[in-house]
Amino acid sequence: SKKVERIKRYLGWSLVALLPLLGSCARGDRPDERQMITFETNWLEMRSGVVEDQDNFHDDMQVTAFLQTQAGNPLGTLFQDLRATKASGWRTSYPWLGSEAGRQLSFFAFAPYGALTPAWNQGSYTLTDNSGEVDIVAAQKVVPAHYGKPVPLHFQHLLSGVSFVVHEETPDMTITSVELRGILSTATYSIKQQQWAHYSDPRTYTWTGEVEHTASTSVDTPITITPFFLIPQTLSDETKIIVKLKRPGSNDTELKELPLTNQHLEIGEHYVLRLQLTE
Repeated sequence: SKKVERIKRYLGWSLVALLPLLGSCARGDRPDERQMITFETNWLEMRSGVVEDQDNFHDDMQVTAFLQTQAGNPLGTLFQDLRATKASGWRTSYPWLGSEAGRQLSFFAFAPYGALTPAWNQGSYTLTDNSGEVDIVAAQKVVPAHYGKPVPLHFQHLLSGVSFVVHEETPDMTITSVELRGILSTATYSIKQQQWAHYSDPRTYTWTGEVEHTASTSVDTPITITPFFLIPQTLSDETKIIVKLKRPGSNDTELKELPLTNQHLEIGEHYVLRLQLTE
């Protein structure tokens, strides 16, 4: 009957529609690894810090992939706060998308993984009680959703580097401690604005050791080898440097206090503070 023929026709169409799906399953459940989203770590400019090249980059990074239109209008996220590792070749388990409707993927990555936590306002991350010891770097990149090649991430420093040296004209002495007081240690970074805001929690960053300075050398004497990595900010009236030192032939410890009012720490910059200590 015509009804039976119609049912056969529908079944025929259904089987044809299923064949491509069955074919893909027969090849295995894992997609082609070459089509997985993968990253390359590159640098535009690294003015200071520990992270300088491929050899000493962090072991992992935290990546979010925002899906958007060609005009930049948000469509959601493909993945959020994913951990990608150097050991895996920075490969994810997410395949590239199709090219329909001109969709784009906007990537935001920072390293090391876990250095920042997602903030209450979307597209922002908070650094809480910054230790001053971690060189946090970040990168952003927009590519077509069907890009299909390793994504080049050009990392830059999110913090300001601060180092100390003894000014060459300072008399002979031994520096035993440098304290940087009143530095705000918590703030939120906006991906869109590419800047920090909502500061709080002043704290003291301290270097201790023993550095001998000799005036006759006519060169500055480095105190800190690795800089403190501080949240970029404008220093307040509460910000000051406290230096502990000893003079030749004396075991007495002297304290010198230096104000740092109205100094501004820019994102990604390295500042060398020259301590000119007099008699």
